[in-house]
Amino acid sequence: QTCALPICTPLATGVWYHVAATYDGTNWALYLNGSLETNVVSGQTPRYDSIQHAALATALNSTGVTNGFFAGVLDEVRIWNYARSAAQIASNSAWTIASAPGLIARWALDDGSGTTATNTGTTLLSGLLTNGPVWTAGYPFPPTVALTSPANGATLSGPLNLLLQASATDPDGTVTNAAFYDDATLLGAVTSA
Repeated sequence: QTCALPICTPLATGVWYHVAATYDGTNWALYLNGSLETNVVSGQTPRYDSIQHAALATALNSTGVTNGFFAGVLDEVRIWNYARSAAQIASNSAWTIASAPGLIARWALDDGSGTTATNTGTTLLSGLLTNGPVWTAGYPFPPTVALTSPANGATLSGPLNLLLQASATDPDGTVTNAAFYDDATLLGAVTSA
């Protein structure tokens, strides 16, 4: 469970949670599922010359020795070079982000086998998996869809037959179909990628 007085939210076993922590040079903030859980004022400048060890799913002491581990499943781990806003955290908590300005490290943890966690962020520093982690299905991220034709903001006058085109991707699998709607009215569907 996340616990920092005065708030403590119990976490259930077998449920996916999105957790984010930010530090803006003054304030540490902890977010759970896109909502602010708690914050603490520190006022300490981040150290650019730190040699502190870092790891995913394990606690390391100051000499790099393991001092506990996370017995759960991780997916889509990201490190940014700035403190993300509450709105950014909330709007992106259920989406994959392969690359973006300020994204310096991103481990999708979807390599599927082996002992490497590939990093797609700007640092390209991949991780070495130790002590036999098990590859498993991660968070069921939703597909993303973007209307590519007509162009966003295009001005059209009718009557006319309009070609609708979309680009769709699914980080957890393959896109098999798409449907086009005008509010609740089905305009058409495509049954192939």
